[in-house]
Amino acid sequence: MSNIVQSQTVAISPRVSIPANVSRQDAKQLISSLFGNPATAFANTDKIAAHDAFTMRCAALALAKGIYGDSSRLERIESYAVTLPSYAKAKDGSIKGAIGKLIIAYRDAVAIGAAIFDKLPSSTNDIDLSLLATSPVFGALIAPPTQRVAIAKPTTAPTTAPTTAPTTESAASKAHKEAIARNWFNRALNTCDRDGLFNPMNAAVAWNTCAASAKLLREKQIADAAEKASRNVETLVGMFSQLFADQPEQAERHLREIAELAGFTVRRATVKRVNPIKEEKAA
Repeated sequence: MSNIVQSQTVAISPRVSIPANVSRQDAKQLISSLFGNPATAFANTDKIAAHDAFTMRCAALALAKGIYGDSSRLERIESYAVTLPSYAKAKDGSIKGAIGKLIIAYRDAVAIGAAIFDKLPSSTNDIDLSLLATSPVFGALIAPPTQRVAIAKPTTAPTTAPTTAPTTESAASKAHKEAIARNWFNRALNTCDRDGLFNPMNAAVAWNTCAASAKLLREKQIADAAEKASRNVETLVGMFSQLFADQPEQAERHLREIAELAGFTVRRATVKRVNPIKEEKAA
């Protein structure tokens, strides 16, 4: 990288810097230097070297895609990953384990580079690399993992707990604990007594009251419907009786139409006429 290092550089991480500007021709050498950086030689033995190697590799992938539209290095990485014994895929097609996380990070680096230099004209010779160095998305990608710091527990002399008289637990409190332990009740419906303790009887009584009210309401609805139907029948019979008295022919025609719709046959009943003169003689 020494042939292209300029006086002005920008830091992409606390330990890795790149030129602030680079020509399109020199960018190829910069990308090769970043991708094949010597930090990879110590990546297996030193965490800082491993992170430096990861940072420079992501920068190389982003610049190659952004400046030249080239993602061949990412393709070679993924092709090599398939040959590793620990390479495995989940049911949804994602790559498992640390290999999968690395490949996702490298894919993100390529996508970030394409987005940052999306509108870079191909005729531009002097390329501003500070766009990559100051990108918050790229900075988040290469940020080192947060280290967990173990907090030592303070060593104090054991204290003797004060002796207190045992408290008597109420029956409602015991029922509360037992109901939670066995998950007897829906906790959204639990109620408490006046002391604030769970009382299963409150919930049971409330449920019985609601059930009884619902039953009474249903019985009243059924009775109202039966009474209304009875009134309708009485009204209909009365209307037909009046029609028979006023207009017998029309009433008979309507009755036959109704019987035909219902599938019945209406026949006129034979009424035996009584001769009143004969009845008087017989008497």
